[in-house]
Amino acid sequence: MPKVLKTIWDEFIYGGHLVALGPTIIAYSYMRIENLNVAWFLLAGIYLITYFIHLVDRYFDIKNDSSAARSDHYKKYQGKIWFMLSGSFILLVIAIIGSGTMMLAFSIFLILIGLFYSLIFKKFTKYILGFKSFYTALAFASVVFLCTFYFHEPVSINAVFIYLFFASRWFSNTTFCDLKDIKQDKTEGLKTFAVAFNTKKLYLFFYITAIISLLILTSGIYFGLLPFFMITFVFPIIYNFYYLYLSRKPRANFQNLANVWADGESLIWLAAIVLGTNLWV
Repeated sequence: MPKVLKTIWDEFIYGGHLVALGPTIIAYSYMRIENLNVAWFLLAGIYLITYFIHLVDRYFDIKNDSSAARSDHYKKYQGKIWFMLSGSFILLVIAIIGSGTMMLAFSIFLILIGLFYSLIFKKFTKYILGFKSFYTALAFASVVFLCTFYFHEPVSINAVFIYLFFASRWFSNTTFCDLKDIKQDKTEGLKTFAVAFNTKKLYLFFYITAIISLLILTSGIYFGLLPFFMITFVFPIIYNFYYLYLSRKPRANFQNLANVWADGESLIWLAAIVLGTNLWV
């Protein structure tokens, strides 16, 4: 791979941009599902909030990062981290000005959630099994409710089902990503599912979480709470089963599977919503 392309790839994967796309695509999907006008300033704000939180998290945790590739990438501009934080914060302020007071309130809420995890709540994972997975999934999927408030819509049962579906997917991906951190998490005494369960129980748990996502999706469609075109979101679940299969192969690269495959599922969500809305709407 040419050096320039490798630099771009490493920044996209290890610099937090792929992760930041997750909540952004959830919000975009909600707008398309509810047939709302796409609010680009809102999407930009959500992206920048997530990116800002990721930068802060990496800054506080860089010495304990289990991913050598990600750690090496951040060390390249560790001295520039405050410049990057300042730049992303200024862009976030611009996005907030374009989106209004609701975006401001939610920005403060989500940034505090992100900062509190790194500074305060991370220690809860030593006592509560899977705390990080639940915390991250419930927090980032909450952009669904930001969208309802932003568009002055009621928090309907439809919105709750959309939230539950994406929260279940984020939970599944976050739990899988803990596989790459088992050694570090054991050292820190963190009770992740990857640390607490043996391989057989862990993969059974992975399959159950994927099936729960499928049940939320299909029951929502069956009862008319989700539009039929969301059937395309079966593809991300199939994708999930595929990288679980890859992870069980000998010499599986868990860093690559977590940082690229699992984090990259959000791109499959984007493909699913584009495919669904163009085929059935």
